[in-house]
Amino acid sequence: MLAAAIPITGHAFWFATPENEWKQLIWQHLPNWLTIWDHQVLRDYYEGKSSFLSKRHIWGWALPILAWTTFSSVFFSTMTLISILLRKQWTDHERLTFPVIQMPGAMMNPKSSFFQSRLIWIGFAISGTIVLINGMHFFFPQIPYVPVKRQHIDRFFLEKPWNAAMPMKISFYPFIIGLGFMMPLDLFTNKCLVPC
Repeated sequence: MLAAAIPITGHAFWFATPENEWKQLIWQHLPNWLTIWDHQVLRDYYEGKSSFLSKRHIWGWALPILAWTTFSSVFFSTMTLISILLRKQWTDHERLTFPVIQMPGAMMNPKSSFFQSRLIWIGFAISGTIVLINGMHFFFPQIPYVPVKRQHIDRFFLEKPWNAAMPMKISFYPFIIGLGFMMPLDLFTNKCLVPC
């Protein structure tokens, strides 16, 4: 959340132009403590011609970072407390499966045949090979890239009503597919077949 919130704290002020009228439409609704108003701090941030370690930059960023950190802490604490409140209902009465916990549990159990399973090693090999090839492509561009993340499929959907859903992308994440084998099918399709 902070990875998205911090870069946009000054977006409305830096990119405001007479054409988009953000000054009249947006600025009045943005609280001072949640955004960066100082144009010099924004100039140095967006143009990158200065170090962050100056008093003006630190004070310009301190309040928005503190506000977003406080919001995130309260948000995640609330989600944790809701999970604690619902834990007994979920685990004892509804007996929900928690696939994120099942794999480490199977790996740690000395009586488990987890590491003797040929399918597990084939799955590790396929996903590991894809990640290894793409990692090598990052450092050595002459090695071909295996297209697994956010491939645009817009060119296949040019007619109505599909063209209204642009941009349309599809991703292939081997670890999600592996995790999906331990999940109920309805939960897997609900969580994995979503737009990127």
